[in-house]
Amino acid sequence: MSDTSQRKSEAFQIARDLNTHLELRSEFLDLLNSANQVLADIRNGNEIDPELMTKLELGSGSKYALRLKLKGIISVKTSQLQKIKSSMMQDMKILERIPVCPYCVGSGESLSQKYERFGRKIHTTVSASNCKHCEGTGKINLGSEVEKMVSNILKILSEL
Repeated sequence: MSDTSQRKSEAFQIARDLNTHLELRSEFLDLLNSANQVLADIRNGNEIDPELMTKLELGSGSKYALRLKLKGIISVKTSQLQKIKSSMMQDMKILERIPVCPYCVGSGESLSQKYERFGRKIHTTVSASNCKHCEGTGKINLGSEVEKMVSNILKILSEL
């Protein structure tokens, strides 16, 4: 597998993983909001929404037991949300680096050195030319489909 196709595959997989993480994040935030709503209803003495109780898979019980269960749910979901956020940040950093040409490190230029000996001295000549791997762009072509998917997911994540 060539370096470019391997990078395409990696970018596609990471974008899919990020999409899955976004869905999980949304689900966990919804559960947290529901748990906080039920907890607030218990504290304020309001009637508890039975749909929220079903959604949170809470059975009946005393208000004290419900509060303990809700605090447990909130603690676990908050922890899971932090792990998802951390994983998403790592994936974003990787995803941003994938299209960068590994040969010129994104500069678009390839440096070459030439050494010449003049008696006891060595003369070095450094010349720059367009990188032949990325054709001077500094980026590897991942294909329009993958690039569109990557840019969409990065746009969504930047708005969070």
